Amino acid sequence: MLFSGSLNQMAAWVSNDESSFTESTPPALDPSTMRELDAIGEAESPRPFVLSRLWTAPADRLSDLGFVRSVIGFHEEEALSKAVLDGRLELGPTARLEVALGLRGSNTRLPKSRYLY
Repeated sequence: MLFSGSLNQMAAWVSNDESSFTESTPPALDPSTMRELDAIGEAESPRPFVLSRLWTAPADRLSDLGFVRSVIGFHEEEALSKAVLDGRLELGPTARLEVALGLRGSNTRLPKSRYLY
């Protein structure tokens, strides 16, 4: 799929940061307040124009955060996406955290208005 490279090259990090994501103030990669997740396999396409990938981490790696409030996708050190949960995810006695992030293509079948000859 056209944008599979985006997910395959993206690193997922979790944070207890509760602020929203805006283009004017994108989150900065900060290993002191964020924890990186490990990718599980390559990006997969469960249906046309949809792509997803899984990431995971043992809960003890995240315990010093107190709670998880957001998942941020980075390519190198640039934030590509941020998913803010509706509330705080208290890990408690959890063994591991798994996160699925995805992309969906829209307007993929519209007629093209410009052509190159």
